[in-house]
Amino acid sequence: MRKWLKIYFGFNAREKKGILLLLLILMLLQFVPYIYEKIMPEAPLSPENEKLFVEYYKSMEDRVEVKITGSPEKKSLFVFDPNTLDEAGWMRLGLSKKQAMSVLNYRSKGGVFREKEELKKMYTISPGLYERLFPYIKIAVSRETEKELPKFPARPGLPYRKENLNVISLNDADSLGLLQVKGIGPVFAGRILKYRERLGGFVQLEQLLEVFGMDSLRLNQLSPQLAIDTGLIRKIAINKVSVIELRLHPYIGYKQAQVLAEYRKQHGNYINFASLSKVIVLSAVTLNKIAPYISFEYD
Repeated sequence: MRKWLKIYFGFNAREKKGILLLLLILMLLQFVPYIYEKIMPEAPLSPENEKLFVEYYKSMEDRVEVKITGSPEKKSLFVFDPNTLDEAGWMRLGLSKKQAMSVLNYRSKGGVFREKEELKKMYTISPGLYERLFPYIKIAVSRETEKELPKFPARPGLPYRKENLNVISLNDADSLGLLQVKGIGPVFAGRILKYRERLGGFVQLEQLLEVFGMDSLRLNQLSPQLAIDTGLIRKIAINKVSVIELRLHPYIGYKQAQVLAEYRKQHGNYINFASLSKVIVLSAVTLNKIAPYISFEYD
């Protein structure tokens, strides 16, 4: 057996040296990108190449947006009852499949819309969409629905006791603090803290919908227990930050970070949002999202 293994798997001295050399080369290749980045500075884009890159990026962004939002011509408004409308009806009104399922999930768990304004509380429905839908909302109040609401006679001597919920500051709470919120467990608390670190802090509660596993029904349950202090937001010094640091922010992609850094190198520091908006790869939506996180300080 040993003789057979030696014949087929044994190596002579020359072959052993060759294998060691190959392993050494493979190890060195792992460090080549880092060494190259340190030794060779990134060459600036020519105006022609920068224009081509921007046009390509915008075309790709438009394709993604069309794929996500769909054709606006297929959306039509009509009178509807949010308590009975099915998934296809919500999608006809302009909601995505995920947003429609969130509303249906809210209803399946006992949620009922009794007033038009209650639809605005659904975080999956933006204020703009709510304003467009408002004239078409018609809620039918049935006697059966009224009977489902229990009526208890008042009992003298027993004051009404409202459940006291601790309000937690979302931007400075640790994991123990978040665990005091009803509806947040250890796993979800960890996800919130990790995403908060990447963001630099939450500006509004709706950003929690960007945390994996969060939906509007859950957010509706958590929101009375959470408060936001925007004074704790960690700013990005846009005139000092590196590409590597900038691309770590959830709202900025790697290519966008590269263009921002290159534009700064060629045109000088950003003075305000007017100068930042000149970078074509940043859409108006992206600018609005990153606005609370940007600082224009420079040396």
